[in-house]
Amino acid sequence: MTTLGVSFEGMPHFPLKRLPNGYVVPELSVAEIIDRHRAGLREGVELAVAAESLGYEYVVHSEHHANLLSTVSPNPILTQTAIASQTDEIRLLQMANILPWHEPVRLAEQLSMLDVLSDGRVDVGIGWGGTDPAAETLGQYWGGTPVDETKNQLSFEEKYELLLEAWTSDLVTHRGQFHQVPPAYTGHEKRQEYFYFADDVCEYSPEDYLNIVRETPTLEALPILPRPEQQPHPQLWKPALSAHSAAWAARRGMNVCTHVFDIERTGELVDTYYEAAEAADWPDRREAVAGGPFRRGWDERSNRGIGVIVPVFNTAVADEATVDRWKLGIEYVRSRKEGAHEVVDGRLEIDVDAFVEESDVPVVGDSEAILAQLESFVETCGFEDACFILDPNTIGLTFEERRTQLEALARDVRPGLEDVLSASVR
Repeated sequence: MTTLGVSFEGMPHFPLKRLPNGYVVPELSVAEIIDRHRAGLREGVELAVAAESLGYEYVVHSEHHANLLSTVSPNPILTQTAIASQTDEIRLLQMANILPWHEPVRLAEQLSMLDVLSDGRVDVGIGWGGTDPAAETLGQYWGGTPVDETKNQLSFEEKYELLLEAWTSDLVTHRGQFHQVPPAYTGHEKRQEYFYFADDVCEYSPEDYLNIVRETPTLEALPILPRPEQQPHPQLWKPALSAHSAAWAARRGMNVCTHVFDIERTGELVDTYYEAAEAADWPDRREAVAGGPFRRGWDERSNRGIGVIVPVFNTAVADEATVDRWKLGIEYVRSRKEGAHEVVDGRLEIDVDAFVEESDVPVVGDSEAILAQLESFVETCGFEDACFILDPNTIGLTFEERRTQLEALARDVRPGLEDVLSASVR
């Protein structure tokens, strides 16, 4: 069984040019770039709605901030709320909400709202962040900056625990290193609420909610509402590019989302995930399947396993000009990455054809070539079923070209992938 998703990193369409020194930059003013980011947001929603009609099961949005020349996706929850209002079936996954940048009570509320408004179609990705340009700005309040990696991870873990508590407890009391819910000084004189908690209809006592010993009563606990549509909460995911991250997620019953950088290395990460899940007795949030193994790669029945983000470009539906702009888009991305290019006599040198030929990503070629590369991935990782989250959103491609890519992948690649997985099961 093949499950397909489409990934949106918030990549707008920029016309590009190569400078004399070899760097590739937008051929736009700052004001024009700002306009393109606005247009990119609207187009991303439209493409996600189209993805449902094309049979994709997941739409995946990242969280990126303040990138003038790159991806911008500051609020995937808000974007997916717009998508939810125009779709009926496609599942909504953020990959990921960067916990150290968020106040967790508000994040729990917003995710619950999206789950309710989408009739329970939300999967929640959580991560501890990296080198986003705005990381220091957003993370300065709750220990969430990459300057102190240990503090950043502790902040992430506390917010993760608080998120779960917010979704599963009627009344939340949390006393942590980074967060107090509610703060001990929260005065609350509501006689109506006191009498409600004192009444037989309520399963709690006033002392569970209020501290009435003090002259001014204070809150002891906080009701965090609404609760999610899915019970006890939406399925959690975590980005994982290392064995450590994969094992951390597996031990907690979380799905993993990884990028393909190297097929062999990805296969090792998959092994680690399933070994850790088995050692932890296959933890899962649902009693019906707790303690039971799930299919390697992806188990659609229990919505569990590993999703793999694959940058992909189908040359069969692209004319020569589109291919050239796609290649220039690859150069643009590699221009931004230190160590991803050579500098010869002061000029940047990037051989896109050599990079594509020698690398496992992006997956590029006609439909047969793409299918062959995905088949190699399935075999190397030993997948029984697969969840591929396809990313056709190279920065040089227009909205129409990206939609054409989505259509071709669903029409021409998916059926062959189903055959590959059926054969691997036999």
